[in-house]
Amino acid sequence: MPTVLKRRSIYANTDDVYLLLTSAVFVVSLGYGSLLPVTVPFIEHLADGGRRYDTSWHAGMLTGVYTLALFAFAPICGRFADHVGLRPVLLTGLAGYVATVSLFGLSPTLFQAYAMRVASGVFAAAVLPVAMAFAGASHPAEQRARRFAGLSAAAGLGLLAGPALSGFTTRAGATSSSAGLWHWALASPFAVAAALGALAWVALFFRLPSGVMHTITITQDGARVRPTLFLLLMLLMFGIGSFEVAIALRAQRFLGMPATAISLIFMECSVVMIAAQLAVFRSSPAWLHSGLVTTSAFVALAGGMALLPYSDSDPGVVGLVGLIAAAAGILVPVVNYRISVDAGDHQGAALGKSIAAGNLGQAAGSFAAGVLFNVRPEAPFWLSAGLLAGAALVSTRVAATARNVACPSTEEERG
Repeated sequence: MPTVLKRRSIYANTDDVYLLLTSAVFVVSLGYGSLLPVTVPFIEHLADGGRRYDTSWHAGMLTGVYTLALFAFAPICGRFADHVGLRPVLLTGLAGYVATVSLFGLSPTLFQAYAMRVASGVFAAAVLPVAMAFAGASHPAEQRARRFAGLSAAAGLGLLAGPALSGFTTRAGATSSSAGLWHWALASPFAVAAALGALAWVALFFRLPSGVMHTITITQDGARVRPTLFLLLMLLMFGIGSFEVAIALRAQRFLGMPATAISLIFMECSVVMIAAQLAVFRSSPAWLHSGLVTTSAFVALAGGMALLPYSDSDPGVVGLVGLIAAAAGILVPVVNYRISVDAGDHQGAALGKSIAAGNLGQAAGSFAAGVLFNVRPEAPFWLSAGLLAGAALVSTRVAATARNVACPSTEEERG
């Protein structure tokens, strides 16, 4: 028999609130993406022309500490939001992110840059899972995956826009001999991200509801997230992290692609992933619970990774990259949707764990690809393909158990 639970749910003004949530996620991704093309000159400026290997080490560390902070604090922030409310945690996280990303751009030393980078990761951990929890707590099951897909698309759009923003805002400083002007040019993309974040914060402050008690009906099985879902998300993000590093190294060392061509590969990934995530908007709960969908996507992802190291032609690379991006773009919102459905009244805690699992998997995949590529260039692709093939098998079992979880199907059940 289904069990009736009380939870916080926000149904009033959901469309405009949802758009504001996507803007918050976009700002966080924009701030992260803005650093990618200017990491080396930013570090060299602060380190006063430090040695090359020091610059490379710091470049990896500045990315790593942000990801580590997200991994460590996303579950904490999500669980805290379940107890004190989603609104205060989200507003505090976004305000803190705006402040720390501004100070990061203005950092006079590497020590302050590291401190602000860690702090940005902590505050981002209070934005990303809580924004997803709002979407999960505010919408019936048939709309939830569409909301998650939109949030994922907003994150992808921020990663796509961030490098473009840096290239545009730093163009004038790159041709100047003034160290002061160059410093301000390097800081400018982070200032833009902070300004957009401040505007989003003001809008959310006035429009974000605190929530009202609402009765929903879920089954006992639906009140607990299956650990295999977190495993699937971790394997998925391991493959994505490995792909990002391995394709960049292969394109540069074996295909002779210049930096501009490699940037186009990542732009293709972002565009295709966004398109796939937006396509989820038109999906139904039955489609989302279908084992055929997740299994097929994992198989496509594994196949693309297995074939990619043997493709030397531009059309072949473009086609396989598109296949990988489309499969990943479908899987990210679908897996998060299933986690949210299982979470019941604990949206913040569950989605915080999903953010942590994803970041851990992505970091592990990136690290493994960097190490294995030097051993054998095909090794990162082989490892990822094998793990993703295993994920396809796991997903069939998850889909089978999901059939026993009742999805709200009537207006009374949805509240």
